[in-house]
Amino acid sequence: VIIDDVRLESGTPMFSAKVSSDITMSGTGAQAVVFDSEIVDRGNWYNNSSGKAVAPVSGDYVIKASIPCFKTSNSDEVDVELFVNAVSVYQFGHLDTQHHGSSEQAIKSILDIVYPLEAGDVVLIAVKESTGIGFKSNQFIRAIGATFSMKLMR
Repeated sequence: VIIDDVRLESGTPMFSAKVSSDITMSGTGAQAVVFDSEIVDRGNWYNNSSGKAVAPVSGDYVIKASIPCFKTSNSDEVDVELFVNAVSVYQFGHLDTQHHGSSEQAIKSILDIVYPLEAGDVVLIAVKESTGIGFKSNQFIRAIGATFSMKLMR
């Protein structure tokens, strides 16, 4: 299949990925969430080492993500954001981990949006500590339920 002079594998460009083990959140600023286990990647446009997806063609994309967070000590407030070309374009979560002290008590932020992209746009999901002072210790993204997917609608 060829769309906008780009050769793609058969079927609509899409990918779906998940997190294979809990991720420790640390540092200041936005931290990309790396969904390291690909379920499907038609068009080979998701990088499971960096967490970045590069839109293969221009069009409208369905973008979905699920980010469950918890802490084992020292609560944080976590912002969950959609980034396009290194710019936050949509904050889809503001999570307070205070009463979510184990993986079974994870609080979840969900993204389900249609967003226009140009060919070559770089998309990722990131988390950051909302006050800007950085994550305290023992803040995690739970592997079970952490997913990211995109599909071209056209």
